[in-house]
Amino acid sequence: MNPDKSLISIPTRKNPKRIIVAIAACVIIAVFLYTLFFELTFTNEIMLLVFVSLIGLALFGIETLIHRVEYQFSKESVIRKKRFSQQVYPIDLIRGYKESQYSSGKQQGRRLLLLTPKGYLKLHSHEYVNYKKIVQFAQKRFKALRKVHFSDSASRKNVLAMRIMFTAFAVLLIGFYGDSHFENSANLKKDIQYINLTLSENPEKKYITGGWRTSHVSRDYIQLHTHEFPKLEFRIQDYAYLECSPSILEDLNAGDNVIIGITSIDLESRIQQTRPLPVISKYLNSHIISVYQVAHESKMYIFLDRVDKHYTNGTHISWFYLLSGVFFLYMAIKKDYSNGLY
Repeated sequence: MNPDKSLISIPTRKNPKRIIVAIAACVIIAVFLYTLFFELTFTNEIMLLVFVSLIGLALFGIETLIHRVEYQFSKESVIRKKRFSQQVYPIDLIRGYKESQYSSGKQQGRRLLLLTPKGYLKLHSHEYVNYKKIVQFAQKRFKALRKVHFSDSASRKNVLAMRIMFTAFAVLLIGFYGDSHFENSANLKKDIQYINLTLSENPEKKYITGGWRTSHVSRDYIQLHTHEFPKLEFRIQDYAYLECSPSILEDLNAGDNVIIGITSIDLESRIQQTRPLPVISKYLNSHIISVYQVAHESKMYIFLDRVDKHYTNGTHISWFYLLSGVFFLYMAIKKDYSNGLY
C-alpha cells in the first residue's frame, strides 16, 4: 500500500444482542435482590458480593458495548481515538515497531507494538479486521525493533493490583451505602425503639480524633455506659448530638434509670441479637450503638423531630456512597487505562 495514504483501523464486529441480554439479566437480578432482599443483601457478605458482582458484570457489558479504540495512520501522525478523547503521536516520535505472536489465556493471535515516548501502543489481530494492512503500514513507515524483548507481565500485575484495589473500594462503599441507607431511609419517629437501662457511669463528652465526618456534622459525641450491656457503648453522635440538650451532662449520673431510643435494627441485631448486623457494622465499631433519644424523669434530652429532618435531608450522603461504589467498580472492570499502554 502507499505509505503516504492514511489508514483507519476497522474494529471487528461484536454481537450486541447477547451482550444486551446479559446486561439486562444482571440488572434484573440485582434489582430483584435490592428490592426483595435489601436487608439480606447488606447483612450477608456473600449476598453483598453477589450484588456487587452483578453490577460489575452489567458495567462490564456496557463497557464492552461502548469501548471502541480507533487508530488513524498518516504520514504525519498516529492518532488513537476513543469515544470521548484522543491522543496524537507524531510520526517522528514513534521509535519503531515490533510484531509477534502472543497468547493470553484462550486468546491468541498476532500483536503489533508501536514504541512511543510514553510506552507501547498495542494492537491485536483479533480486534481489527484490517490488522494486516496496519502491520504493512508500520513496516513501511517505522523501523523494526528486533532486539527489543517486550514483556507485559509487569503491566498485567499493575493492572491486576489496580482492579483489586478498585473492587475493594467498591465493595466497601456499597457496604457503607447499605448501612447509611438503613439509617437515612427510616422515619426515626416511627422506627425508634425504647429500652430501659441503668447508667453505670456519668455521661461523658468526647471527641472523635480519627475517622471521617461530613463537614456539617460534629465530631463531638456523648458516651453512655450501662450496667445491662457493659461491652456496648451507647453514643449520642452526629445529628443527634447537634440536637441534644447540653444539660444532659449535668442532669444524669451513674445509677440513674434512663429510657434510651435506638433504631429497630440496632435493637434486633445488637441487643436482642435476633438478626445479623449489616456487613460494614459487623467489622467496624460493632460495639457502638447510636442513640437518638434519652429520657429521664419525663424529660426528653434530644429533639427527635429535628434529628429526623436532618436525616431526611441527608439521604444524598448514602447515594454518594452508592454512586462512588459504582464508579470504583467501573474503574475495576475498565478495559482501557491511561495512554492505552495496558
